[in-house]
Amino acid sequence: EGKRVGKVMDHAMETEKMIDKYGGLASDLLTWIEQTITILNSRKFANSLAGVQQQLQSFSTYRTVEKPPKFQEKGNLEVLLFTIQSRMRANNQKVYTPHEGKLVSDINRAWEKLEKAEHERELALRNELIRQEKLEQLARRFDRKAAMRETWLSENQRLVAQDNFGNDLPAVEAAKKKHEAIETDTAAYKERVQAIEDVARELEMENYHDIKRINARKDNILRLWEYLQELLQARRQRLEMNLTLQKLFQDMLHSIDWMDEMKIKLLSSEFGKHLLEVEDLLQKHRLMEADMAIQAEKVRAVSMAALKFANGDGYRPCDPKIIRDRVNHLEMCHQELMALAAERKARLEQSKRLWKFFWELDEAESWIKEKEQIYSSLDYGKDLTSILILQRKHKAFEDELRGLETHLQQTIKEGEAMIAQKHFGVPKIRSRIEEVKALWAQLQELAAFRKKNLQDAESFFQFQVDADDLMAWLQ
Repeated sequence: EGKRVGKVMDHAMETEKMIDKYGGLASDLLTWIEQTITILNSRKFANSLAGVQQQLQSFSTYRTVEKPPKFQEKGNLEVLLFTIQSRMRANNQKVYTPHEGKLVSDINRAWEKLEKAEHERELALRNELIRQEKLEQLARRFDRKAAMRETWLSENQRLVAQDNFGNDLPAVEAAKKKHEAIETDTAAYKERVQAIEDVARELEMENYHDIKRINARKDNILRLWEYLQELLQARRQRLEMNLTLQKLFQDMLHSIDWMDEMKIKLLSSEFGKHLLEVEDLLQKHRLMEADMAIQAEKVRAVSMAALKFANGDGYRPCDPKIIRDRVNHLEMCHQELMALAAERKARLEQSKRLWKFFWELDEAESWIKEKEQIYSSLDYGKDLTSILILQRKHKAFEDELRGLETHLQQTIKEGEAMIAQKHFGVPKIRSRIEEVKALWAQLQELAAFRKKNLQDAESFFQFQVDADDLMAWLQ
Protein backbone atom coordinates (compact mmCIF):
# COMPACT_ATOMS: atom_id res chain seq x y z
CA GLU A 1 0.00 0.00 0.00
CA GLY A 2 2.80 2.31 0.93
CA LYS A 3 4.49 1.66 -2.38
CA ARG A 4 1.29 2.40 -4.18
CA VAL A 5 0.88 5.68 -2.37
CA GLY A 6 4.46 6.54 -3.04
CA LYS A 7 4.01 5.78 -6.68
CA VAL A 8 0.91 7.98 -6.88
CA MET A 9 2.79 10.76 -5.15
CA ASP A 10 5.69 10.45 -7.54
CA HIS A 11 3.31 10.43 -10.44
CA ALA A 12 1.52 13.52 -9.06
CA MET A 13 4.82 15.31 -8.50
CA GLU A 14 5.97 14.51 -12.03
CA THR A 15 2.64 15.80 -13.36
CA GLU A 16 3.11 18.96 -11.33
CA LYS A 17 6.53 19.43 -12.88
CA MET A 18 5.00 18.96 -16.30
CA ILE A 19 2.36 21.58 -15.46
CA ASP A 20 5.07 24.01 -14.38
CA LYS A 21 6.98 23.23 -17.54
CA TYR A 22 3.90 23.89 -19.65
CA GLY A 23 3.29 27.18 -17.91
CA GLY A 24 6.90 28.29 -18.44
CA LEU A 25 7.01 27.18 -22.07
CA ALA A 26 3.63 28.75 -22.79
CA SER A 27 4.73 32.03 -21.23
CA ASP A 28 8.01 31.97 -23.17
CA LEU A 29 6.23 31.20 -26.42
CA LEU A 30 3.58 33.90 -25.91
CA THR A 31 6.29 36.40 -25.02
CA TRP A 32 8.20 35.50 -28.16
CA ILE A 33 5.03 35.75 -30.26
CA GLU A 34 4.21 39.17 -28.78
CA GLN A 35 7.75 40.46 -29.31
CA THR A 36 7.90 39.06 -32.82
CA ILE A 37 4.53 40.63 -33.72
CA THR A 38 5.85 43.99 -32.48
CA ILE A 39 8.93 43.58 -34.65
CA LEU A 40 6.87 42.42 -37.64
CA ASN A 41 4.47 45.36 -37.27
CA SER A 42 7.33 47.85 -37.47
CA ARG A 43 7.36 49.77 -40.76
CA LYS A 44 10.73 51.41 -40.25
CA PHE A 45 12.33 50.06 -43.38
CA ALA A 46 15.85 50.73 -44.51
CA ASN A 47 15.92 53.71 -46.88
CA SER A 48 17.74 51.96 -49.70
CA LEU A 49 17.24 49.08 -52.07
CA ALA A 50 20.14 47.15 -50.55
CA GLY A 51 18.81 47.79 -47.04
CA VAL A 52 15.31 46.59 -47.91
CA GLN A 53 16.78 43.55 -49.67
CA GLN A 54 18.74 42.84 -46.47
CA GLN A 55 15.54 43.22 -44.42
CA LEU A 56 13.77 40.88 -46.80
CA GLN A 57 16.60 38.42 -46.40
CA SER A 58 16.31 38.75 -42.62
CA PHE A 59 12.56 38.14 -42.91
CA SER A 60 13.21 35.06 -45.00
CA THR A 61 15.70 33.87 -42.38
CA TYR A 62 13.04 34.41 -39.70
CA ARG A 63 10.56 32.29 -41.61
CA THR A 64 12.97 29.50 -42.42
CA VAL A 65 15.22 29.45 -39.35
CA GLU A 66 13.66 31.26 -36.38
CA LYS A 67 9.97 30.48 -36.82
CA PRO A 68 9.95 26.67 -37.42
CA PRO A 69 11.37 25.82 -33.95
CA LYS A 70 8.72 28.01 -32.38
CA PHE A 71 6.06 26.29 -34.37
CA GLN A 72 7.49 23.03 -33.09
CA GLU A 73 7.37 24.41 -29.54
CA LYS A 74 3.71 25.26 -30.06
CA GLY A 75 2.98 21.67 -31.14
CA ASN A 76 4.98 20.28 -28.24
CA LEU A 77 2.96 22.45 -25.83
CA GLU A 78 -0.26 20.97 -27.15
CA VAL A 79 1.18 17.47 -26.77
CA LEU A 80 2.45 18.29 -23.27
CA LEU A 81 -0.96 19.62 -22.20
CA PHE A 82 -2.67 16.54 -23.63
CA THR A 83 -0.18 14.30 -21.74
CA ILE A 84 -0.74 16.18 -18.48
CA GLN A 85 -4.49 15.97 -18.80
CA SER A 86 -4.33 12.24 -19.74
CA ARG A 87 -2.13 11.41 -16.72
CA MET A 88 -4.45 13.31 -14.41
CA ARG A 89 -7.51 11.48 -15.78
CA ALA A 90 -5.68 8.20 -15.31
CA ASN A 91 -5.09 9.09 -11.62
CA ASN A 92 -8.63 10.30 -11.27
CA GLN A 93 -7.33 13.80 -10.64
CA LYS A 94 -9.05 17.00 -11.56
CA VAL A 95 -8.01 17.69 -15.09
CA TYR A 96 -5.54 20.61 -15.36
CA THR A 97 -6.75 23.68 -17.22
CA PRO A 98 -4.14 26.36 -17.97
CA HIS A 99 -4.76 29.84 -16.66
CA GLU A 100 -6.60 32.33 -18.83
CA GLY A 101 -4.24 33.56 -21.52
CA LYS A 102 -2.19 30.36 -21.62
CA LEU A 103 -4.84 28.15 -23.07
CA VAL A 104 -4.06 26.37 -26.29
CA SER A 105 -6.77 28.48 -27.89
CA ASP A 106 -5.02 31.60 -26.56
CA ILE A 107 -1.73 30.38 -28.01
CA ASN A 108 -3.45 29.58 -31.31
CA ARG A 109 -5.04 33.05 -31.45
CA ALA A 110 -1.66 34.59 -30.70
CA TRP A 111 -0.13 32.45 -33.44
CA GLU A 112 -2.82 33.55 -35.89
CA LYS A 113 -1.97 37.15 -35.05
CA LEU A 114 1.65 36.26 -35.68
CA GLU A 115 0.76 34.77 -39.06
CA LYS A 116 -1.23 37.89 -39.96
CA ALA A 117 1.58 40.21 -38.89
CA GLU A 118 3.99 38.05 -40.83
CA HIS A 119 1.83 38.24 -43.95
CA GLU A 120 1.45 42.01 -43.66
CA ARG A 121 5.18 42.36 -43.03
CA GLU A 122 5.92 40.41 -46.18
CA LEU A 123 3.53 42.56 -48.23
CA ALA A 124 4.97 45.75 -46.77
CA LEU A 125 8.53 44.60 -47.42
CA ARG A 126 7.75 43.64 -51.00
CA ASN A 127 5.94 46.94 -51.62
CA GLU A 128 8.88 48.81 -50.14
CA LEU A 129 11.21 46.73 -52.30
CA ILE A 130 9.19 47.68 -55.39
CA ARG A 131 9.23 51.34 -54.29
CA GLN A 132 12.97 51.29 -53.75
CA GLU A 133 13.50 49.59 -57.13
CA LYS A 134 11.41 52.30 -58.77
CA LEU A 135 13.38 54.98 -56.95
CA GLU A 136 16.64 53.41 -58.11
CA GLN A 137 15.30 53.33 -61.68
CA LEU A 138 14.22 56.96 -61.30
CA ALA A 139 17.65 57.86 -59.89
CA ARG A 140 19.37 56.09 -62.82
CA ARG A 141 17.07 57.96 -65.19
CA PHE A 142 17.95 61.19 -63.39
CA ASP A 143 21.69 60.47 -63.69
CA ARG A 144 21.37 59.58 -67.36
CA LYS A 145 19.45 62.75 -68.17
CA ALA A 146 21.68 64.83 -65.89
CA ALA A 147 24.75 63.63 -67.78
CA MET A 148 23.11 64.60 -71.08
CA ARG A 149 22.12 68.03 -69.70
CA GLU A 150 25.63 68.63 -68.29
CA THR A 151 27.22 67.72 -71.62
CA TRP A 152 24.80 69.90 -73.60
CA LEU A 153 25.20 72.87 -71.24
CA SER A 154 29.00 72.59 -71.22
CA GLU A 155 29.18 72.39 -75.02
CA ASN A 156 26.90 75.39 -75.43
CA GLN A 157 28.87 77.35 -72.85
CA ARG A 158 32.00 76.74 -74.92
CA LEU A 159 30.08 77.72 -78.04
CA VAL A 160 28.77 81.03 -76.72
CA ALA A 161 32.12 81.85 -75.13
CA GLN A 162 33.51 82.28 -78.68
CA ASP A 163 33.16 85.76 -80.21
CA ASN A 164 33.74 84.81 -83.84
CA PHE A 165 31.47 87.59 -85.13
CA GLY A 166 33.41 88.47 -88.29
CA ASN A 167 34.90 91.76 -89.46
CA ASP A 168 32.19 93.23 -91.66
CA LEU A 169 28.46 93.94 -91.50
CA PRO A 170 27.22 90.85 -93.44
CA ALA A 171 29.35 88.56 -91.24
CA VAL A 172 28.12 90.17 -88.01
CA GLU A 173 24.50 90.04 -89.21
CA ALA A 174 24.97 86.34 -89.99
CA ALA A 175 26.51 85.86 -86.53
CA LYS A 176 23.48 87.56 -85.00
CA LYS A 177 21.13 85.15 -86.78
CA LYS A 178 23.18 82.21 -85.52
CA HIS A 179 23.08 83.64 -82.01
CA GLU A 180 19.31 84.05 -82.20
CA ALA A 181 19.06 80.41 -83.30
CA ILE A 182 21.17 79.41 -80.26
CA GLU A 183 18.87 81.46 -78.01
CA THR A 184 15.83 79.77 -79.52
CA ASP A 185 17.35 76.30 -78.97
CA THR A 186 18.30 77.24 -75.42
CA ALA A 187 14.82 78.53 -74.63
CA ALA A 188 13.36 75.26 -75.93
CA TYR A 189 15.84 73.36 -73.74
CA LYS A 190 14.44 74.95 -70.59
CA GLU A 191 11.73 72.25 -70.38
CA ARG A 192 14.42 69.56 -70.25
CA VAL A 193 16.17 71.34 -67.39
CA GLN A 194 12.84 71.63 -65.59
CA ALA A 195 12.33 67.91 -66.12
CA ILE A 196 15.55 67.31 -64.15
CA GLU A 197 14.14 69.48 -61.35
CA ASP A 198 10.88 67.51 -61.43
CA VAL A 199 12.64 64.15 -61.13
CA ALA A 200 14.82 65.44 -58.28
CA ARG A 201 11.74 66.81 -56.52
CA GLU A 202 9.98 63.45 -56.89
CA LEU A 203 12.99 61.62 -55.46
CA GLU A 204 13.09 64.07 -52.55
CA MET A 205 9.37 63.65 -51.89
CA GLU A 206 9.90 59.87 -51.88
CA ASN A 207 12.78 60.30 -49.40
CA TYR A 208 15.35 58.72 -51.71
CA HIS A 209 18.38 57.66 -49.67
CA ASP A 210 20.96 59.41 -51.94
CA ILE A 211 18.97 62.64 -52.27
CA LYS A 212 21.93 64.83 -51.22
CA ARG A 213 23.90 63.69 -54.25
CA ILE A 214 20.84 64.06 -56.48
CA ASN A 215 20.17 67.61 -55.24
CA ALA A 216 23.84 68.52 -55.55
CA ARG A 217 23.86 67.38 -59.19
CA LYS A 218 20.53 69.12 -59.86
CA ASP A 219 21.88 72.36 -58.33
CA ASN A 220 25.00 72.06 -60.46
CA ILE A 221 22.86 71.74 -63.60
CA LEU A 222 20.82 74.77 -62.54
CA ARG A 223 24.05 76.72 -61.99
CA LEU A 224 25.25 75.66 -65.44
CA TRP A 225 21.88 76.73 -66.86
CA GLU A 226 22.01 80.15 -65.16
CA TYR A 227 25.61 80.60 -66.25
CA LEU A 228 24.64 79.76 -69.84
CA GLN A 229 21.84 82.38 -69.66
CA GLU A 230 24.36 84.95 -68.41
CA LEU A 231 26.81 84.00 -71.18
CA LEU A 232 24.07 84.30 -73.79
CA GLN A 233 23.01 87.71 -72.54
CA ALA A 234 26.59 88.96 -72.36
CA ARG A 235 27.31 87.58 -75.84
CA ARG A 236 24.18 89.25 -77.24
CA GLN A 237 25.35 92.57 -75.76
CA ARG A 238 28.79 92.11 -77.33
CA LEU A 239 27.16 91.10 -80.60
CA GLU A 240 24.91 94.18 -80.53
CA MET A 241 27.98 96.35 -79.93
CA ASN A 242 29.74 94.72 -82.90
CA LEU A 243 26.65 95.15 -85.06
CA THR A 244 26.31 98.82 -84.07
CA LEU A 245 29.98 99.45 -84.82
CA GLN A 246 29.82 97.68 -88.19
CA LYS A 247 26.74 99.74 -89.10
CA LEU A 248 28.71 102.85 -88.18
CA PHE A 249 31.55 101.63 -90.42
CA GLN A 250 28.98 101.05 -93.17
CA ASP A 251 27.61 104.56 -92.66
CA MET A 252 31.18 105.86 -92.92
CA LEU A 253 31.64 104.08 -96.26
CA HIS A 254 28.34 105.47 -97.55
CA SER A 255 29.37 108.96 -96.45
CA ILE A 256 32.76 108.61 -98.15
CA ASP A 257 31.08 107.35 -101.35
CA TRP A 258 28.70 110.31 -101.23
CA MET A 259 31.58 112.71 -100.66
CA ASP A 260 33.48 111.16 -103.59
CA GLU A 261 30.47 111.82 -105.81
CA MET A 262 30.31 115.39 -104.53
CA LYS A 263 34.04 115.85 -105.18
CA ILE A 264 33.54 114.88 -108.83
CA LYS A 265 30.87 117.58 -109.13
CA LEU A 266 33.02 120.12 -107.28
CA LEU A 267 35.96 119.41 -109.60
CA SER A 268 33.84 120.35 -112.62
CA SER A 269 35.47 122.86 -114.96
CA GLU A 270 32.12 124.53 -115.61
CA PHE A 271 32.17 128.00 -114.08
CA GLY A 272 29.61 129.64 -116.37
CA LYS A 273 29.85 131.34 -119.74
CA HIS A 274 27.70 134.31 -118.79
CA LEU A 275 26.32 135.98 -115.70
CA LEU A 276 22.99 134.12 -115.63
CA GLU A 277 24.69 130.76 -115.96
CA VAL A 278 27.12 131.62 -113.17
CA GLU A 279 24.25 132.66 -110.89
CA ASP A 280 22.50 129.36 -111.70
CA LEU A 281 25.70 127.45 -110.83
CA LEU A 282 25.98 129.39 -107.58
CA GLN A 283 22.41 128.50 -106.68
CA LYS A 284 23.17 124.83 -107.33
CA HIS A 285 26.31 125.15 -105.22
CA ARG A 286 24.31 126.61 -102.34
CA LEU A 287 22.00 123.57 -102.51
CA MET A 288 25.06 121.31 -102.43
CA GLU A 289 26.36 123.24 -99.42
CA ALA A 290 23.04 122.61 -97.67
CA ASP A 291 23.40 118.89 -98.39
CA MET A 292 27.00 119.00 -97.17
CA ALA A 293 25.90 120.68 -93.94
CA ILE A 294 23.51 117.78 -93.32
CA GLN A 295 26.27 115.34 -94.20
CA ALA A 296 28.67 117.17 -91.86
CA GLU A 297 26.25 116.57 -88.99
CA LYS A 298 26.06 112.91 -89.95
CA VAL A 299 29.85 112.68 -90.04
CA ARG A 300 30.08 114.29 -86.61
CA ALA A 301 27.44 111.96 -85.14
CA VAL A 302 29.00 108.83 -86.69
CA SER A 303 32.48 109.84 -85.53
CA MET A 304 31.34 110.51 -81.96
CA ALA A 305 29.39 107.23 -81.83
CA ALA A 306 32.36 105.24 -83.20
CA LEU A 307 34.89 106.84 -80.84
CA LYS A 308 32.81 105.73 -77.86
CA PHE A 309 33.79 102.17 -78.76
CA ALA A 310 37.46 103.17 -78.89
CA ASN A 311 37.57 105.28 -75.73
CA GLY A 312 35.21 103.38 -73.42
CA ASP A 313 36.22 100.92 -70.73
CA GLY A 314 35.32 97.25 -70.73
CA TYR A 315 34.59 95.21 -73.84
CA ARG A 316 35.78 96.67 -77.14
CA PRO A 317 34.35 95.15 -80.32
CA CYS A 318 37.32 96.30 -82.39
CA ASP A 319 40.91 97.47 -82.07
CA PRO A 320 40.65 101.15 -80.98
CA LYS A 321 43.40 102.06 -83.47
CA ILE A 322 41.29 100.74 -86.37
CA ILE A 323 38.31 102.78 -85.16
CA ARG A 324 40.38 105.96 -84.78
CA ASP A 325 42.00 105.42 -88.19
CA ARG A 326 38.59 105.11 -89.84
CA VAL A 327 37.25 108.16 -88.04
CA ASN A 328 40.35 110.15 -89.03
CA HIS A 329 39.99 109.02 -92.65
CA LEU A 330 36.32 110.02 -92.66
CA GLU A 331 37.09 113.44 -91.21
CA MET A 332 39.97 113.91 -93.66
CA CYS A 333 37.62 113.12 -96.57
CA HIS A 334 35.12 115.60 -95.15
CA GLN A 335 37.80 118.28 -94.78
CA GLU A 336 38.89 117.67 -98.37
CA LEU A 337 35.28 117.99 -99.50
CA MET A 338 34.79 121.23 -97.59
CA ALA A 339 38.05 122.61 -99.02
CA LEU A 340 36.95 121.72 -102.54
CA ALA A 341 33.54 123.26 -101.89
CA ALA A 342 35.11 126.47 -100.61
CA GLU A 343 37.51 126.50 -103.57
CA ARG A 344 34.69 126.01 -106.09
CA LYS A 345 32.55 128.62 -104.40
CA ALA A 346 35.43 131.09 -104.52
CA ARG A 347 35.99 130.25 -108.20
CA LEU A 348 32.29 130.71 -108.94
CA GLU A 349 32.30 134.01 -107.07
CA GLN A 350 35.30 135.04 -109.15
CA SER A 351 33.46 133.93 -112.26
CA LYS A 352 30.41 135.92 -111.21
CA ARG A 353 32.59 138.94 -110.53
CA LEU A 354 34.18 138.55 -113.96
CA TRP A 355 30.93 138.14 -115.84
CA LYS A 356 29.32 140.95 -113.90
CA PHE A 357 32.29 143.11 -114.90
CA PHE A 358 31.91 142.06 -118.55
CA TRP A 359 28.16 142.64 -118.38
CA GLU A 360 28.66 146.17 -117.05
CA LEU A 361 31.27 146.89 -119.74
CA ASP A 362 28.91 145.49 -122.36
CA GLU A 363 26.18 147.78 -121.06
CA ALA A 364 28.58 150.74 -121.17
CA GLU A 365 29.70 149.78 -124.69
CA SER A 366 26.11 149.53 -125.88
CA TRP A 367 25.37 152.94 -124.38
CA ILE A 368 28.50 154.47 -125.95
CA LYS A 369 27.63 153.05 -129.39
CA GLU A 370 24.06 154.21 -129.05
CA LYS A 371 25.19 157.73 -128.16
CA GLU A 372 27.82 157.68 -130.92
CA GLN A 373 25.13 156.97 -133.45
CA ILE A 374 22.88 159.73 -132.07
CA TYR A 375 25.55 162.39 -131.69
CA SER A 376 27.30 161.67 -134.95
CA SER A 377 24.39 163.53 -136.54
CA LEU A 378 25.27 166.57 -138.73
CA ASP A 379 22.12 168.34 -137.63
CA TYR A 380 23.29 171.68 -136.20
CA GLY A 381 19.97 173.49 -136.51
CA LYS A 382 18.47 175.88 -139.03
CA ASP A 383 18.35 178.98 -136.95
CA LEU A 384 19.26 180.35 -133.58
CA THR A 385 16.22 178.85 -131.88
CA SER A 386 16.89 175.34 -133.10
CA ILE A 387 20.56 175.60 -132.25
CA LEU A 388 19.73 176.64 -128.70
CA ILE A 389 17.50 173.57 -128.38
CA LEU A 390 20.30 171.31 -129.67
CA GLN A 391 22.73 172.90 -127.21
CA ARG A 392 20.40 172.17 -124.29
CA LYS A 393 20.18 168.54 -125.42
CA HIS A 394 23.94 168.38 -125.70
CA LYS A 395 24.29 169.86 -122.22
CA ALA A 396 22.02 167.06 -120.88
CA PHE A 397 24.11 164.51 -122.80
CA GLU A 398 27.28 165.87 -121.21
CA ASP A 399 25.71 165.54 -117.76
CA GLU A 400 24.74 161.94 -118.58
CA LEU A 401 28.23 161.35 -119.90
CA ARG A 402 29.81 162.55 -116.64
CA GLY A 403 27.47 160.26 -114.67
CA LEU A 404 28.41 157.25 -116.77
CA GLU A 405 32.07 158.17 -116.56
CA THR A 406 31.94 157.85 -112.77
CA HIS A 407 30.29 154.41 -113.01
CA LEU A 408 32.62 153.36 -115.81
CA GLN A 409 35.65 154.36 -113.77
CA GLN A 410 34.36 152.23 -110.87
CA THR A 411 33.84 149.29 -113.21
CA ILE A 412 37.32 149.71 -114.71
CA LYS A 413 38.74 150.01 -111.19
CA GLU A 414 37.06 146.65 -110.38
CA GLY A 415 38.67 145.14 -113.45
CA GLU A 416 42.08 146.54 -112.52
CA ALA A 417 41.64 145.08 -109.01
CA MET A 418 40.99 141.67 -110.58
CA ILE A 419 44.12 142.09 -112.69
CA ALA A 420 46.11 142.99 -109.56
CA GLN A 421 44.68 139.90 -107.81
CA LYS A 422 45.75 137.78 -110.80
CA HIS A 423 42.21 136.73 -111.64
CA PHE A 424 42.01 133.77 -114.04
CA GLY A 425 40.37 136.09 -116.63
CA VAL A 426 43.17 138.69 -116.65
CA PRO A 427 43.91 138.64 -120.43
CA LYS A 428 40.29 139.13 -121.39
CA ILE A 429 39.75 141.72 -118.64
CA ARG A 430 42.67 143.81 -119.84
CA SER A 431 41.49 143.54 -123.46
CA ARG A 432 37.94 144.61 -122.65
CA ILE A 433 39.13 147.54 -120.54
CA GLU A 434 41.27 148.79 -123.44
CA GLU A 435 38.39 148.34 -125.90
CA VAL A 436 35.89 150.22 -123.76
CA LYS A 437 38.42 152.95 -122.87
CA ALA A 438 39.03 153.50 -126.59
CA LEU A 439 35.31 153.72 -127.29
CA TRP A 440 34.90 156.07 -124.35
CA ALA A 441 37.69 158.31 -125.59
CA GLN A 442 36.08 158.36 -129.05
CA LEU A 443 32.75 159.29 -127.48
CA GLN A 444 34.38 162.10 -125.49
CA GLU A 445 36.08 163.40 -128.65
CA LEU A 446 32.77 163.22 -130.48
CA ALA A 447 31.05 165.12 -127.66
CA ALA A 448 33.74 167.81 -127.67
CA PHE A 449 33.64 168.05 -131.47
CA ARG A 450 29.86 168.36 -131.50
CA LYS A 451 29.93 170.91 -128.71
CA LYS A 452 32.40 173.07 -130.72
CA ASN A 453 30.35 172.70 -133.86
CA LEU A 454 27.19 173.68 -131.97
CA GLN A 455 29.02 176.72 -130.58
CA ASP A 456 30.24 177.65 -134.06
CA ALA A 457 26.73 177.21 -135.42
CA GLU A 458 25.37 179.39 -132.65
CA SER A 459 27.89 182.12 -133.50
CA PHE A 460 27.00 181.83 -137.16
CA PHE A 461 23.26 182.05 -136.57
CA GLN A 462 23.77 184.87 -134.05
CA PHE A 463 25.79 186.71 -136.69
CA GLN A 464 22.99 186.23 -139.18
CA VAL A 465 20.47 187.61 -136.72
CA ASP A 466 22.70 190.55 -135.89
CA ALA A 467 23.29 191.19 -139.62
CA ASP A 468 19.58 191.02 -140.36
CA ASP A 469 18.87 193.48 -137.52
CA LEU A 470 21.54 195.82 -138.85
CA MET A 471 20.15 195.64 -142.42
CA ALA A 472 16.71 196.39 -141.12
CA TRP A 473 17.98 199.40 -139.15
CA LEU A 474 20.03 200.68 -142.11
CA GLN A 475 17.04 200.46 -144.36
